[in-house]
Amino acid sequence: MDAISRRYRKPKGRPSKRRSLCASKVQKRWGKNHMQSDFDSTVCAKNSDILLVSKCFEANKKLVEAFLKIGKGHAALELFSMAIGIHAMDKKTFSKCLLKLYEEKCSFKEDILEIFRKVVRKHHEDLLGIVNSGYNFGCFNSLAIEHKELSAVSVDISHKRDKRRLAQSEKKNSSDWKKKRISNKLTKSSKITRNIKKEGETYGSGKF
Repeated sequence: MDAISRRYRKPKGRPSKRRSLCASKVQKRWGKNHMQSDFDSTVCAKNSDILLVSKCFEANKKLVEAFLKIGKGHAALELFSMAIGIHAMDKKTFSKCLLKLYEEKCSFKEDILEIFRKVVRKHHEDLLGIVNSGYNFGCFNSLAIEHKELSAVSVDISHKRDKRRLAQSEKKNSSDWKKKRISNKLTKSSKITRNIKKEGETYGSGKF
């Protein structure tokens, strides 16, 4: 009990140089919300703390974004912090920064998509208005002619394809085609039997 009371009691008198040096190091390390400035600030202490925390979070977010761009994660960030001798970011802060970045990217993508949708809708409405108004422009006439030509070419190609398929089916159903197919199968089977006989003669008993 005496050791515990000595450890947690308030020190009396002036602290030693070693204790004061340790206290200053701890204050520098963990006192992130305390900044010294040569001018008088018009912002209250509470707001300055909020600003400092937001700046720290923005710096952490930029650091996380930089590591994500090179395809690394929290483990690489810890290794980098260890190499340059700074305090590593904990996993909770890393997850918060990651969530914030994800929300920002999603909102940015949604805004861009909405802008594109508006542009396409407006362009579509303008085209519908021009068509419904009954104006005949040269470009629209040429587009209609090209569309008709393309449709005629596609119809011609489809007709040719259908004729070719019908001819193939009729040929397959004919007796000559069936005879030819049977003869091809017989020649193939005879070739296989000849190859088997050759292999038997080559690898027969006592001829290895």
